[in-house]
Amino acid sequence: MSNNLLLSSGANIDFMIKGVFSYQLFGQTVWITTTHICIIIVMIAMISFCIAASRAMKKATEVPSGFQNILELIVEGLDGLVNGALGKFAPGFRNYIGTVFIFIWLCNTSGLFGLRAPTADYGTTLALALITFGLINASEFKYHKASGYARNLFKPMAFFLPINIIGKLSTPVSLSLRLFANNLSGIIMLAMIYGLLRSFAYVWPSFLHAFFDIFIGSLQAYVFCVLSLTYINNACVGE
Repeated sequence: MSNNLLLSSGANIDFMIKGVFSYQLFGQTVWITTTHICIIIVMIAMISFCIAASRAMKKATEVPSGFQNILELIVEGLDGLVNGALGKFAPGFRNYIGTVFIFIWLCNTSGLFGLRAPTADYGTTLALALITFGLINASEFKYHKASGYARNLFKPMAFFLPINIIGKLSTPVSLSLRLFANNLSGIIMLAMIYGLLRSFAYVWPSFLHAFFDIFIGSLQAYVFCVLSLTYINNACVGE
């Protein structure tokens, strides 16, 4: 792969988003960037994992072992996260939260393979936050109807309407900015370290990658999902 896609080591480190190729659409130039390519790689990894998981579970045994054991640990962990936050509302949101968690985790840890994390692009995190925002409002309409949705905007008193509207609109902004800023800051710090190490950076500073890509990446995936679950729960119960 070219240096446009990989976070190359040494003095040539570059943490900016790069255009890979472009095409014309309705008279406009549309660029396919490193973010798009990395998202496609992550999606291929997720689809491949799902196919392997489906085949493994067709041969599942009562006493799990090997790959089946890993799959059950992942499913039980994600189900426990959703059940603990949503209770009786959990069944409708398990698939979404599980998919988002795995997607964000793979994006955040893709730096281990020299890729630029797609979650360090605000376009990616904003899209995820907008999907969650739509789900939050859809849940509130579903469980409280239009009249309940409108009443919640005037709680606890009518003059709180502007504040409540701003609070609702700030949800996707806060969700997206938190995930984006944490991942971008990690990339910038690693880029600065690579620039300082120069030729010594050919031996990757594994400890820093373990911290930023694995620990911080996993933490940010967890935080995004927990905050999403909190907002969804508030929408479902009407608080």
